[in-house]
Amino acid sequence: MSYVDNIVPDVPFEGRQRRPSVREAGEAIRAWFSSMMERWRAHRADKRAMRHLRQLSDHTLRDIGIDRSEISSMVVHGRSGRRSRA
Repeated sequence: MSYVDNIVPDVPFEGRQRRPSVREAGEAIRAWFSSMMERWRAHRADKRAMRHLRQLSDHTLRDIGIDRSEISSMVVHGRSGRRSRA
C-alpha cells in the first residue's frame, strides 16, 4: 500500500463526489459542444429569417399580419409571444 492509497481511497466516502472518467468527461464535452452548435445554428436561422422579413415591403408584411416593429419578436417568440392589439 502506497502513501497515495492512504490519502485517496478507492471507494468514495459519503458526501464526496466521484471523479468522472475520461470517457464520461469526453461525452460531457461533446454534449456541451453539440448544444452550443445547435444554439448557434438556431441563432443564425433566426437572424436569416429576420433579414428576409425586413426586406419585405410594408404592404406584404401587413398582408401576413406582421407590423415591421414586431419582426424580431415574431421570429424569436412566434405568434404566442405576440401582444394582443386592443
